[in-house]
Amino acid sequence: MKLRYGFLAGLMLFAQPVVATETVEMADWLSPTIVDGSNYGIYPTDFYLNATEPIGDIQLDELIENVTQKLANLSLTIDENWLEGETFVAQTRADVVNRLFNSVAIYKEVTATSAVDYFVENELLLGDYDGLRLDDFCTTVEALTLATRFINHMHSEFEAGSKGLAWQVQNNGNTVYLLGSIHIGTPDLYPINQKLEQAFLESDTLVVEANILSDNQEEMLYFMQVMMYEEGSLLDDIDDEMYLKIEQASEKIGIPTQDLLMYKPWALGNTLELFSMLIDEDGEDIKQAMGIDAYYLGKAMEYEKEIVELEGIINQAEFFNNLSLGGQLEYLDLTIDSILNPAEVSNGEIFNTWIDYWVQGDIEGFREMMEIDTTTEVGQMLIGKRDKEMAQKISQMLETEGENTYFVVVGAAHLLSDGTVIDNLEGYGYNVELFYQ
Repeated sequence: MKLRYGFLAGLMLFAQPVVATETVEMADWLSPTIVDGSNYGIYPTDFYLNATEPIGDIQLDELIENVTQKLANLSLTIDENWLEGETFVAQTRADVVNRLFNSVAIYKEVTATSAVDYFVENELLLGDYDGLRLDDFCTTVEALTLATRFINHMHSEFEAGSKGLAWQVQNNGNTVYLLGSIHIGTPDLYPINQKLEQAFLESDTLVVEANILSDNQEEMLYFMQVMMYEEGSLLDDIDDEMYLKIEQASEKIGIPTQDLLMYKPWALGNTLELFSMLIDEDGEDIKQAMGIDAYYLGKAMEYEKEIVELEGIINQAEFFNNLSLGGQLEYLDLTIDSILNPAEVSNGEIFNTWIDYWVQGDIEGFREMMEIDTTTEVGQMLIGKRDKEMAQKISQMLETEGENTYFVVVGAAHLLSDGTVIDNLEGYGYNVELFYQ
């Protein structure tokens, strides 16, 4: 059960989901928390509508149900003798706090009895100049904030959360954390384990392949332009047999064939691979969240950390765009074959297993899934020269004067395949250790 090609080391821009962008009037301090909650999958994007109005009963029921399911993953022990305590006026701030607390009060490991006291003591309910306002109706944005803080707290309290594929290396007073990324995420990836989050918070600089959240519109426009034909279309470069296969693949993933013919072969290969991975074994869409790169880029902006690119958006586009037509068509053909004739299971099932390994921090399990054929032109482009150049830049960071800490996030394949970044760093004489010892 292996992922064949470039999604582990390919273009990050292909792998970013559409997230809610509705303008909501809310205090600045709420925004990062709301983004976290969106990643956790505890509320749909339509919750942003009328966010500053009192939360509706149907919305609150859905929120509590999703939080309960999320916290069930902590695998705590249910207390069969638990009895629900006091109740409050429906949809007030006290009611929301109480219902959130009851989602874990049923577990033996949670010994507190007062929901409000628990939230106040753990700084989950802060109040304002008017106090805690427990009798006020709770707005939607307040409920989402309380729910997200609560999930973060519980995962920290029980040392839970996704571990990721992580290493660390130290030299000359400098520290580099290496994190293998999945360029697209699902809510199961979040929250991240507190130890890994702390390493990020203690870092001076975030290092990524490319800053996909950059506001450089020229780079984004260039990327979009090189994906598509300036003249003609894909029909000029493929035969009837390939066109038929594209029709079959596009039907299987639910995209009109005509919408795909503007893309160059390499861009279409990336697009088809991405969409095929986001359909589960039952043909249903897999729920998306931020990829790991985008998640930490957002955090770096929030904490005003320096962001350094190892490659950049334009270079990443050129890696694929400079492939020969034959190499692009080979990549496209292999991608379509993986959709139409999966060897064992669908790409979507592979993707879900991949997520599971990342959550568990199972480096060897993840490595076993990988199969990047470096005998092909695309395989040689994805892995090899790029990894050597990344390792050289990371080596320069390790040799920097002073004491500096870098948090490096790159596609998992760049850390797990033979001859990649870690192998190159070890070849330079650095001791690369597992982050979780």
